Amino acid sequence: MLHELKSPTEVIFFWSIIFHQDSWNEFEILNKILQLIPHRANGALSSPWYPTFNPLLSYYSKEMGSESSLKRFFVHYPTTLDRDLLTTFKLKTVQWEKETSRPDQTRTFNIDTGFVALEQLVLATSKPYTHRIYIAHGIYADLVFTYQNKNYQSLPWTYPDYQEQAKINYFLSLRKMIASR
Repeated sequence: MLHELKSPTEVIFFWSIIFHQDSWNEFEILNKILQLIPHRANGALSSPWYPTFNPLLSYYSKEMGSESSLKRFFVHYPTTLDRDLLTTFKLKTVQWEKETSRPDQTRTFNIDTGFVALEQLVLATSKPYTHRIYIAHGIYADLVFTYQNKNYQSLPWTYPDYQEQAKINYFLSLRKMIASR
């Protein structure tokens, strides 16, 4: 018997944005993300704030400026999209980071893109590592959470800030949007 190939389920994409409030405001960044999303007239972006992300403050402040001026928020597109867009979205965000970098090549903001699926949460990254699977064009898929027992389960490599309960609740709300379709 021949095995039938199945298309993967669609996903909800999200973007994690860290920026220096003296360089950008959330509306400028939201407009950039809106330019990226196909069929953007079909829905709006949502933007919960996560003002504390202590594990990463010192890492990003070296490049972007004082810890007290860094802000972070997540946005998502409420309509499901094809997960094949992960590489496209990551390549575009890398390009934006380069275009808006300072003359010394330091970034003025950081945008990570990922998706929530019924069974997992995946981030796109340009950094290879043992648990990251190469997709294409220098982009890797980083499995952040698996979904088991009605909750997200972190993995040994899951970033500490992603393990904060408020963020897990946000991602669970995105998963609920998929499950209700």
